[in-house]
Amino acid sequence: MTPLQAVMAVGGFKDTAQKSDVLYIARGSNGEYNASRVDLKAVVKYGVPEVVRLTGNDIVYVPATRVANAGVFVKQYIRDLLPVESRAGATAPIPIP
Repeated sequence: MTPLQAVMAVGGFKDTAQKSDVLYIARGSNGEYNASRVDLKAVVKYGVPEVVRLTGNDIVYVPATRVANAGVFVKQYIRDLLPVESRAGATAPIPIP
């Protein structure tokens, strides 16, 4: 199985996936873990062949994009800390005399 096949086996990429910086983590013969980057964007978009083959307990980690991380930051540190519910674009009714 390749890293792309592993991602597709669990449902594919999310919209927020950073396909060009996928991490492949494998245990070496000395027992230590080794990590390397895999550009799955090039595989998907340009058909670049995959040279990595997964074995037993290998890990494929697909990080989120910077924009997705910024959205999480705004939610956790701004919206969730406000004492009132915020609604972008919400307006209060103006009474007409």
